[in-house]
Amino acid sequence: MPQTTLIPLERMQEIAHHAVKKHCNESHPDFEDFVQDVLLGILERQNEYDPSFGKSEISFITTVANQKACNRVLEQRRLNNAITVNRIGCISFQSPTEDAVELDAKGDLACIDESVLFARFFSMLDETDSAVLKLRLAGYSAGEIVGRLGISMN
Repeated sequence: MPQTTLIPLERMQEIAHHAVKKHCNESHPDFEDFVQDVLLGILERQNEYDPSFGKSEISFITTVANQKACNRVLEQRRLNNAITVNRIGCISFQSPTEDAVELDAKGDLACIDESVLFARFFSMLDETDSAVLKLRLAGYSAGEIVGRLGISMN
């Protein structure tokens, strides 16, 4: 039996399209994938709608679409940024070859494979921080992580 939607699917697609346009040009090669991802996010979360909170269906769906679009943009940025670790902590850079030469000249760890650096960084975290990082990398939001781990947002 097909699941009913809060509002017509065509209207959900319009809302998803509008949310994506805030972050990505329609001529971008991944624009339609982005829209479909946001639409799936809406469909997955529509069962969370509770009219007792005083929000309309449209308002709820628009909020979900905007959150999903923002989360996807943040995830894409995270994937695009190479992360390396030096003796002081984390350094994020866009052009690994230029920065790696500069860091290597200082005797830092720039010439080591990123997976080794990440493993070293990860091993320095305490149990709670490592659990938070694992869940964040798995795609969970801050609210979901707090709920799963039973910790405060701070």
